[in-house]
Amino acid sequence: MEKKKTTNKKLLETLVPDIVSRKFLEGLIETLPNIVALLDDERRLVYSNRAMDESLGEQDLETAFNLRPGEIFQCVHAHNTPGGCGTSEACEFCGAMRAMQRSRSEATTISSNYRIFSSINGKNKAYNFRFTASPVRHEGNFFYLVTIEDTSDQNRKEELVRIFFHDVMNALGSLHGVINLIREKDHPDPLHMEILESTYNSLFDSISEQKQYSLAASGQLAVRQEEIHTRDLLIEVALPFSGDSTSRSAVEVEETIAEVTFVSDPALLGRVLTNMLKNATEASAPGKPVRIGAELAGEQIRFWVHNQGMIPREVQQQIFERSFSTKGKGRGLGTFSMKLIGETYLNGKVDFSSDAENGTIFMIDLPMHP
Repeated sequence: MEKKKTTNKKLLETLVPDIVSRKFLEGLIETLPNIVALLDDERRLVYSNRAMDESLGEQDLETAFNLRPGEIFQCVHAHNTPGGCGTSEACEFCGAMRAMQRSRSEATTISSNYRIFSSINGKNKAYNFRFTASPVRHEGNFFYLVTIEDTSDQNRKEELVRIFFHDVMNALGSLHGVINLIREKDHPDPLHMEILESTYNSLFDSISEQKQYSLAASGQLAVRQEEIHTRDLLIEVALPFSGDSTSRSAVEVEETIAEVTFVSDPALLGRVLTNMLKNATEASAPGKPVRIGAELAGEQIRFWVHNQGMIPREVQQQIFERSFSTKGKGRGLGTFSMKLIGETYLNGKVDFSSDAENGTIFMIDLPMHP
């Protein structure tokens, strides 16, 4: 039997019968800048302040009542199973779920980082929240009192700064080492000059990538549509990896590919494929090849990158979340930027599959003529 929606007013009248106390409490909660919400024992929204309404964008607050957090913010995993938010395999690793489960079992306030990758009207958006849950009991009923602080902008800036300095300092360290080697010789060694050029290219690419991601995250990235030939593009994105001595695995362009011309932004698509190759080479065992190819998929062109490794189940469930990384603190924009640029700006579909038998394949499906 479907539960009847409970409005803010009715719930407050039930919990706080005294009108003076109720008005004071209501006014106090409305002044708070963060989302304050009350969820029932099934984690459904039964009360929230105005901050929730302001964070929902096009969605109306009234439509959010009786929904769980993942359904309210339209998490991509919220409809994976008939049970909705909290019942899919990915929900095991959800910060909000873990905070509420612990707060109930330990009867205390628990805070956790809550990352959501949502899809709203075909547009992707990543949220970073600080989710705090406290257990509340009233006349035999159980509630979760939660506060939700949106840390998306703060996290994004911190990530960009950490990643930028990480990449730049690595490149500068290599430059310093090669410069010292050159100083010790009367004539520059061609190999040293080659390393200098490679390091310069890496440094330039790191700066360009951070600029591109920053524009994409703020919705200011410009798209330039051009005709692209599949094999030309694959050779271009694979070439830097063939001469990269730091790469664990060789990159091979598939011999049999769809030889077609299509329309897209070559720079942005190149960035998506380059990130796929970077992830694949880093995840591969030394000496195991990484393959890249293109094929027709109905009315679309599919580019794919394959490596023989398998992504652990826990990582698979969080792979496209901003801030998530297996590489440690300060990493974690690669797969997220694939999704952001590939779907939001190129009108494509970015996905992956991974198992022990077939290895891991990242792919992007694009319209031939957007």
